[in-house]
Amino acid sequence: MSKFPPITAEKAREILSYLDSNDRDLWYQVGCILGRETHGDPNVFAVYQEWARTSSNRKEVDDAAKEREEFYKSSARQGPGIGALIKKAKANGYKSNEFDRQVRAEESPTGAYFADHVDICLQDLGPQASPTLNELYAQVQQDASRVLRYWLYYAPENENTLRITFLNEQRKYFRYLPTKYRSIFAALLDYCNSHKTFGPQNFKEWCNSKAIDCTAIDIEALAINDAVPETSEHVWDLMKSMYQTAWRLLVMQKAVALANKITDSTIPFDATDGTLSSFFNEVRKPSDSVAIDTCDWMSHIRNQILGLMNSEDDLKDYIPTGYELIDKHIYGYRRREVTIFAAHSGVGKTWFGVDSSLRAAEERKARVLFVSTEMDTDSILARYFSVHNDIKLDKDEIKARDANGSLALAFQHTAAFCEPNPFVRVLGNVRGGLSVEQIEAEIADASIVEPLDLVVIDYLQNVVNESLGRNANGFERNKDTMNRLDSMAKRYNCAVLALAQLNNPNRKQGDPTPNLYDIAECTYVVQPAAAVLMMYKVGGNDGAPKQLLLNVVKSRYGSNTESPIGVTRSVGSRFEFHQ
Repeated sequence: MSKFPPITAEKAREILSYLDSNDRDLWYQVGCILGRETHGDPNVFAVYQEWARTSSNRKEVDDAAKEREEFYKSSARQGPGIGALIKKAKANGYKSNEFDRQVRAEESPTGAYFADHVDICLQDLGPQASPTLNELYAQVQQDASRVLRYWLYYAPENENTLRITFLNEQRKYFRYLPTKYRSIFAALLDYCNSHKTFGPQNFKEWCNSKAIDCTAIDIEALAINDAVPETSEHVWDLMKSMYQTAWRLLVMQKAVALANKITDSTIPFDATDGTLSSFFNEVRKPSDSVAIDTCDWMSHIRNQILGLMNSEDDLKDYIPTGYELIDKHIYGYRRREVTIFAAHSGVGKTWFGVDSSLRAAEERKARVLFVSTEMDTDSILARYFSVHNDIKLDKDEIKARDANGSLALAFQHTAAFCEPNPFVRVLGNVRGGLSVEQIEAEIADASIVEPLDLVVIDYLQNVVNESLGRNANGFERNKDTMNRLDSMAKRYNCAVLALAQLNNPNRKQGDPTPNLYDIAECTYVVQPAAAVLMMYKVGGNDGAPKQLLLNVVKSRYGSNTESPIGVTRSVGSRFEFHQ
C-alpha cells in the first residue's frame, strides 16, 4: 500500500483554492496531474472543472472538452506529480505538510548550485590526509552507503517509480560519491532505466553479466552495514547532506593541492601564475559590513573555484550556446532536455540556430545535427557558409558559387564540415515535410558514428506528426511532438534546441513583449522545456529602425532575465548579445 496520502475530492478542492485558474499553463497542468494522481477519479474531475470555471477567460464548450481529455488520458503518461502543484500552492499560502514528500520527489534538492557544473570527481584520500579531510570523507561515505542501502534493499516495491526518479535526478551528483560507490550508483541507474521492476539479486546478476565495475561482494556489503533511512524523504535529505559535504571536501582538496604547489621549491613561483594568491583573494568571505546571503556567498565561492580549476569543458551536462550573456542565465543547452528559442516570422530563428550551433561545433567540437522542416539541405549549408565567413549571400550569388564549385570547395576548408567525421550534419526538408519519425531515425543514424551533442529543430510547429491521425488539432500535434523530442533528448543523451514560431505580433495589444502564452498553436510546449528564450523587435516608430531584444522567460536550472538583452547581428548573421 502506498505511503503517500490520497488525493480526495475535498483535498483537491483545498489545494486548488490556492491556485490561479486564470493561468492557462497551470490550468492545463492541474488537469494532467490530478488525472494521473487519482487515476481518473470522477469526483476529483468535478472539483477540477469547478475550479476551472472560475477562470475569467474560459470557453465552456472547447475548454471543457480539453479538460476531460487531459484529465482522463494523462494517467497513462508520465509527467509531474502532485508535488508540483503543492509547491505552487505553498507559494500562495497553503500550509499543509502532508504532501511534502511528493514535493521533494518533484525537484532536485535545495542548493543544487553547489554541484551543477563541477567536472571533476571526488578523489579518494591518501594516507597523509589530514584528520579534517578524513572526517569529511567518512561522512560522505556513510551518507552514500545509506542512500544506496535504501534503494537496493529496503525501498518498498511500490516505490520503484520513485527510485527511478531519484536516480535520474541525482545522476549529475554521482561525481561526489566515493569511488567504490560511484560505479554502483551508475549501474543502478542504467539497470532501472532499462527494467520495469527491481530486485537486488537480479541486479547483481545483471552487473555480473555486463561485466560492470562493481562486484556482488560490494553490493552485498551494503546490506549488512549500519542504519537505514526510514523513508524516501530521508534519502533525499541524506543525498543533499552528502553532496554538500563532498563539495566542501573538493574545495579543501583543491586548496591543499595549490598550497603544495606553491611551497614546492622545485617550481618557480611565476609558474603558478598567481593562482594561489587569486584563490585566497577572490574566495575570501565578504566582510561583515556586506549584506549577502550565505547561499549567494557559497555560489560565489563555487564560481570562483570553477574559474581557478581551469578544467576543460567536457560537455557532460550542458552544451554552451556560444553567447556568454545567455549562458549566464541558462548555463547552456542542457543535455537530455529541450530548450526553446522562439521568435516571430522573419526575426531570425533559423539564423540564430545556425550561428549558435556553429559556435558549439567550432569552439567546443560539439557534434551537431541541424534539422530544417522548411529549407533544403543546400540552403541551410549556404547559411552556415555565410555565418562562418560573416558575409551576406543572396540567392543569385549562392547559385553562382554552387555552379562553379566554389561553395563546395569552401566547405572543404571549413573545419566544422570536414570529412570523415564532420561536426555539423544537416537534414533538409524533403517532399511532404519532415516527420518526428524521420528526425529520430536521423538522430539514431548520426549517433552511430559518435553520440550527438546538440540537435537543432527548425521549426517545432512545422514538424509533421501523423501518429495522432489526420484530425488532430495543432495543440495536440505540437504537444505530442514536444513530448517525443523530450524523450529523444533523454534517449540519446543530447541537448535539443527547438526553434519555435511566435504568434503574429500585430495580434498583441499594448506591451509588445512576448510571453509564454505567445507560442503559436500550443502553450503547453513550454512546460517540459528546460529553458525558453524569446527574441523580438520593438520600436520602429517615426521611421526609426527597430531594435532587436531577447528575454529568457524560463530557466529551470538558472535565472530569467530581469530586463531585455540587446541583440545585434552582423552582415553574415553572427549574433552578439549585450546588456
